[in-house]
Amino acid sequence: MILSTSIVWVSSIRSLENQGFLLLLVTISLAFALVIGPYYEAIVWRTVGTTVFAPLYRRLTVVSGTAEISAAISELLARSVETRAS
Repeated sequence: MILSTSIVWVSSIRSLENQGFLLLLVTISLAFALVIGPYYEAIVWRTVGTTVFAPLYRRLTVVSGTAEISAAISELLARSVETRAS
């Protein structure tokens, strides 16, 4: 009888820990969303731009032999596309 009571007690503590963890996870996620919210559009467009220009950057690195020149050319092209779109 003592064994079954202790198992129920441990089970209820684990359930309480799981609920506390879930509450903490939801709270932190909402706080993160509130902080990142104003920057969401910029983050999305930077991600799209990085994905689009990554193959160009890799190819320019092979052709030029230096990462600095490739980064400068890729950035100039990305900025020229960005200004034309605005």
